[in-house]
Amino acid sequence: MDTNGPWDRGVVLASSIYQRDVLDELKAQFLGPLLDGNILSPYADYYFNPEQGAWYVTGYDGAYFFDTRIEPPDLRNGRPEIQSFVTNGDQSPN
Repeated sequence: MDTNGPWDRGVVLASSIYQRDVLDELKAQFLGPLLDGNILSPYADYYFNPEQGAWYVTGYDGAYFFDTRIEPPDLRNGRPEIQSFVTNGDQSPN
């Protein structure tokens, strides 16, 4: 589960009590490829914050993480382009 979208750092893995003994192995299989290289590729994606009722483009441009509040997107167009949304005011240092 991604518990707090782009404003939090972490993924929560959960299981029933009956699968608890395999949770560590599941965690290693799921997160291992992400942690081994520790290299982030640029990306952008849409995020809807239900508490605010607002849409954002969030991502990483290769140097900075960013999120920009936007009007509701046309999701039929696919993922957003990174360069369309990154400005100095929206970036925060990695």
